[in-house]
Amino acid sequence: MGRISNKAESSNTQDVIINTAEKLFAENGIKGVALRAISQASGQGNSVAVQYHFKNREGLVSAILGRRIAEIESRRDDLLKSLLLQSADPTLVQLLKIIQQPLIDMVDEQGIHTFARFLLSCYAATDYWSINTGFGVRAWMGGEGIPAGPTKQTLDLISAALPQLPPRILAWRISDYIRSLVITIVGWENAYSSGQTSAPLCAFMEERRVMTAAALSAPMSDMAREYIF
Repeated sequence: MGRISNKAESSNTQDVIINTAEKLFAENGIKGVALRAISQASGQGNSVAVQYHFKNREGLVSAILGRRIAEIESRRDDLLKSLLLQSADPTLVQLLKIIQQPLIDMVDEQGIHTFARFLLSCYAATDYWSINTGFGVRAWMGGEGIPAGPTKQTLDLISAALPQLPPRILAWRISDYIRSLVITIVGWENAYSSGQTSAPLCAFMEERRVMTAAALSAPMSDMAREYIF
């Protein structure tokens, strides 16, 4: 049997580091764990393995986001195709499910929403906003050429359903919605793990979609109108 190539070994090592780092960042915050500790927890003999493969903390965070974005895009593609087969004119509530469902589905081997927790840690990091993956609402809002695909298509469909809203206001609202999804998922999971009686997560997320559809359709505030115009 032939020896695994150095490229394959490097890819496997990177996967292990990414998996480990996502969990540790989710548990301790983006700045709450040393890169050396991530290397050690990943089973790497080299204490600077993270720097070797990802250069620095920002590179590692970007790698985690890049891998998850690919998974999210694939899941959204399946969901959107299925929805458009059912209806040529989907509702806002239905389109919002395309945005949120991949985050709900994304759990680790213990059934924990580790990526949602990782994102929550990212939002709390003061320099997270300097990382732009070129994907998602920020890229869509900035006109930076978000790749064609189900996320862009879904955002375009939402925008077409709300022609009264300037693109920047709509992007603000959708960004707030996505951040609220993460908080809802993590909050529900914490309550559930502590033994609190609760409705299933799907019920909370359905309510979140209905609420958000109404919020997206709401008139602009006077202050936002003055800022935009």
